[in-house]
Amino acid sequence: MFKKILLSLLLLFAPFAWAQDRFASGEFKGFTKSPTEGEIVRLDEPVTVRRMTGTVVRSNGDESPIEGVLIELRSPNGSKVIGKAKTGREGKFHVGGIPPGTYVFKATTLGFKSVVGTVVISATARESNVLALHLRPGV
Repeated sequence: MFKKILLSLLLLFAPFAWAQDRFASGEFKGFTKSPTEGEIVRLDEPVTVRRMTGTVVRSNGDESPIEGVLIELRSPNGSKVIGKAKTGREGKFHVGGIPPGTYVFKATTLGFKSVVGTVVISATARESNVLALHLRPGV
């Protein structure tokens, strides 16, 4: 019984404990690094949206939402994260106050491969365009 309670507490607070580790150099400098960070999936094509909003789901066939995914945004040449958000129960997120431009984003959570890509925020993008991410289980 004690082990179950301890494990439950660990899982509850784990996302807060690892959020402080960041890549110190290289392509991902400034982004949060999960302690289980392994393969990072790269999206080939930029996504154009009006606002930095979207959803994160599992890519295992049922496409159920993933809660607690950390979404971070930075400029392509910078290492400072300029915006971030976590997904809610329905896998939805919104990073507010981001002006039009081109950005690099990273989606990270425990137990899934991280996703990195480019997002273009444009006032002329269709309102219905949102960032839809499919995370694969694994590390």
